[in-house]
Amino acid sequence: MKKNVANLLSIMNAVCGLLVIIILIIDSSNVLFASLLIIAGGIIDYCDGKVAVHLNITSVLGKQIDSFADLITFGIAPIIVIVSKFHNYFFHDRIPIIVLAILIIYVISVIIRLAKFNICSERKYFIGLPSTISGMIIAFVVFISLLSIIEVSVIELSVIVFILALLMNSNFKVKKIM
Repeated sequence: MKKNVANLLSIMNAVCGLLVIIILIIDSSNVLFASLLIIAGGIIDYCDGKVAVHLNITSVLGKQIDSFADLITFGIAPIIVIVSKFHNYFFHDRIPIIVLAILIIYVISVIIRLAKFNICSERKYFIGLPSTISGMIIAFVVFISLLSIIEVSVIELSVIVFILALLMNSNFKVKKIM
């Protein structure tokens, strides 16, 4: 059982992302809760890495499960959150095509980022911004905008998403906090 603890946490991370998608398909007004689920997924993702290293139970399978979970929770779910937050724009043909392109570019950037991570050797740092951080930033911005702490338009959020997509596949080093 000990060797599966980290994988179980990764699956819990994936469940957070899947719940975001399911909840918002059922009712697009649950964006606040969905944003919190992405943030919870980020906390779980951090814990699964810590547990795997602490218990010395890292594995190739675990790395793959973690990446698939990250794609769901920090790649696809944040885009669903954005579409749900701005559903009036998306469903009334008022959204510029560039916004749709940016959302697609973001998911593709997450895929490339995770694939690069899976084929590189273990390092004490990440190359580029981790997808977990990117997804959590999007969720946090949407969350605080829903609480009326800040106002953010679909265009402004798209600019943030585009910058995050670029940062994920950049060459700068980010120190691991594990």
